[in-house]
Amino acid sequence: MNRKCVSLIAAVVAIVVASPGSHAVAQSVGQQRQSTAGIEIVDAWIQAPPQGAPVAAGYMRIVNHGGSNDRLLAISSPRAGRVEMHEMSMEGAMMSMRPLRYGAAVPGNGAFEFSSVGAHIMFNNMNGSYAAGATIPLRLTFQHAGMIDIEVPVRAMGGGDARH
Repeated sequence: MNRKCVSLIAAVVAIVVASPGSHAVAQSVGQQRQSTAGIEIVDAWIQAPPQGAPVAAGYMRIVNHGGSNDRLLAISSPRAGRVEMHEMSMEGAMMSMRPLRYGAAVPGNGAFEFSSVGAHIMFNNMNGSYAAGATIPLRLTFQHAGMIDIEVPVRAMGGGDARH
């Protein structure tokens, strides 16, 4: 593996893992809720990356109030060259990260969560400021619910729930 690839992986892991905070902080900030077509997006936020970082991580909870299963197929933003859904797992003492190739399944009358301890959203080739206080537009494309456009706040490290 070349040095650039190792540096990028280290930056991604540092951003995703360095998501301190507590549930009380998230509650005091308030939960953002956006709902369309039976799909509700709860507490979506992007962690402000360290200065010079090539990527940023995002989190949200997707609640499906409908009785049918749905699937988040893609996420895009005019403020990122590429937005990817990833999952992290431990293989022995080694953390690995891989794309969710088929998107994120959101069960009927259930939920899917992007958090710092599992699946998360990665913003690559970021355009403009991802500083705390900024708002980033996202388009979520679902298999059945279609496209849902949301505005997602950028929060300082430690600005979200420890589960996110």
